[in-house]
Amino acid sequence: MDHATIRANGAAFHVARTGSGPPLLLLHGWPEFWLTWKPVMARLADRYTLIAPDLRGFGDSDKPQGPYGPDQHTDDMLALLDALGIDRACVVGHDVGGAVMQPLARKAPERIAGLFFFDFVYPGIGPRMAAPDRLNHIWYQSFHQMEMAPALVGATRDSCRTYIGHFLHNWTHRKAAFDDVDRGFRRQFLQARQPRRRLRALPRITRGTREDDAGRSAHAAADRRADLHPMGRARPAVSL
Repeated sequence: MDHATIRANGAAFHVARTGSGPPLLLLHGWPEFWLTWKPVMARLADRYTLIAPDLRGFGDSDKPQGPYGPDQHTDDMLALLDALGIDRACVVGHDVGGAVMQPLARKAPERIAGLFFFDFVYPGIGPRMAAPDRLNHIWYQSFHQMEMAPALVGATRDSCRTYIGHFLHNWTHRKAAFDDVDRGFRRQFLQARQPRRRLRALPRITRGTREDDAGRSAHAAADRRADLHPMGRARPAVSL
């Protein structure tokens, strides 16, 4: 398995690649990243060149403040294909990946050799999804639109671990399916990132350095708070 960071559409994307043959672009769902495709990649590597990126905001790819949405992800994936020198590819989309794949096919049908998506809505299903007996299954979609959602889920590393773990453990029919990878999923969501950026922001807090008490206190406080940030994105110094 080869891993690379590729710049496309103004962001840096982590991409896992393996195999040889026609290109097959694998778009993960939520709350996932490239690792969800690892078993598939192992089985298909003798027939396809498999490309599994972390979408913007996921895994090891950049996590800017916004915008996020199918159109943004579509532009990202087209730019990523350009950066990889791929003119045409088959695309598989799961969950959010399906939401990206459909506008991708509409915007650039000449770039798509074939489509397959699963665990995602399709045209005409809207009224059925809004039925009362279905709404309780998609409660999280309304929750994610609430302004307080990031603060509640991301309040501590434990709260983030519990929330993400709920979906990984309860949304699969085969409970053992994630035994060897769920820790990797959660570690990606919880791992602190960009320590250098974190330290560069410190002069906004204090003019001190590590050689004096004020500097040591400021660095220690910033380190502790940055480590608590659960989504792998360094917060500006003014919010520490």
